[in-house]
Amino acid sequence: MNTVNLSDDDLRFRVHREGEVVRFFGCIGDTPDLAALDGVLTDKSVCDLSNLSFASWIGLATLGSYISGKKFHLVFQAVPFKIYDSMRMMKTFEEQEIKNAIAPLLDANTNKVNFKLIEFDPLREAAMSGEDWVETTPGQKLLVPARYLFPDLRMQREGGPILLKVQHPQKDIASFWIQYAAYCNTTVEISSVLVYAAKFNIMQILGEIKSKMASGEAALKLIDPKNSYTLVQRMENMIKNIESSFDTLARKVQTQHDASLKTYAELTSQSTTSDIDGSTFTAAMAAYATSITEMVHVAAGCEDCGSAIGEQLGSLRATQVLKNGMSTFTNPSPEMLTAIRDAFAIMDIMSEDDWMATRVIIMDEIEHIEGLIGRCIVTLQGFDMMRQILEHRIQEMLLVTELFKANGADSLLDPDVKEQVLGKIGAHMVTEQEKVAFEFYLPDGFARFAQTDRKEPGDVLLF
Repeated sequence: MNTVNLSDDDLRFRVHREGEVVRFFGCIGDTPDLAALDGVLTDKSVCDLSNLSFASWIGLATLGSYISGKKFHLVFQAVPFKIYDSMRMMKTFEEQEIKNAIAPLLDANTNKVNFKLIEFDPLREAAMSGEDWVETTPGQKLLVPARYLFPDLRMQREGGPILLKVQHPQKDIASFWIQYAAYCNTTVEISSVLVYAAKFNIMQILGEIKSKMASGEAALKLIDPKNSYTLVQRMENMIKNIESSFDTLARKVQTQHDASLKTYAELTSQSTTSDIDGSTFTAAMAAYATSITEMVHVAAGCEDCGSAIGEQLGSLRATQVLKNGMSTFTNPSPEMLTAIRDAFAIMDIMSEDDWMATRVIIMDEIEHIEGLIGRCIVTLQGFDMMRQILEHRIQEMLLVTELFKANGADSLLDPDVKEQVLGKIGAHMVTEQEKVAFEFYLPDGFARFAQTDRKEPGDVLLF
């Protein structure tokens, strides 16, 4: 899979226009500064996303709303598949043109997955003609059924089973498993982006906290030069520890995701290359299911990582040190007052010679630090969302592996099993990503099992 370099220092979202092409750089987090697009992005612009490291679900939705609000019709090119995986399911991008994307291809000789830039026009023709498994070049087959690359081709998505070379009376159930596996891959893929989004969001906030803490420490040293303050040093150590926690989890997620993608590739290769019997197909499906159930360690890692970061943020007592130092200090000299104001970069001229008014402003700054810490804690909810999505797929796949072991290969081609899995998806669904992906990949199941009006304690929907 394509990976994101979480060590990149410059993930700030920015754009650069070259003629009609607008190149996107950095990443699109949950709160992107879309003002960067004003005056740069115009109607009919060509948006090159090849240099975009990642985009969160919420960030893409925000971008889509921006484009819709401007009534722009754009052309997107070189879209990384991690990003396209979300874009294609969002209605705000349905009217936009996707020229090409960096998509997963299966090598017929090695069964390995590689990512290459593929043009969409010939793939669209194949999808419209009912072809699902397209060779983009000799020996390189699209890993994703072509019908799923084009959101506007709803008739193709609902127009019958995916074509497979499985010799069994219940071939339509085999098609369901491929549809479900595609749904599973996408929800796991989107959930893994939550790690990158959470790190990006939290590291930005921690950088702002560190900057404000440096101002406070400078002011404290002016007030009490004999005291040794280590607020910034402690903050830097915390940032390093939190960054390490994120990177460890990201590696774990990537390793397990690569393993599951490999078994998915083997499943699609076997069922689309040559005629196979039902038992061979279901054995490959059971192997894929096992690779998903093994993500239980990743799900546990999400909870552990979130708890560890939350404990570190909760132990930060620097704001109390700043409050104590500022609240007890009185009657600074004019020179000292000026120096303290410079340390906090206070520009308010109305409080220029007034220590009490200045102290109110400083206390507001300290309160703002506490608010930033609170925002970090809220951002950690992304770990819980990721854990939930993974646990839902694990529980569904445990049904598959247990049936396969207990009742044999043919049990997975029983229509009742399909109904059980669809029922579990509908009962589990608590995130916006799962809801949208369920409707996208399994529209019939969504219509019958999606509990869209259910609201229970603990349910969380993204935006």
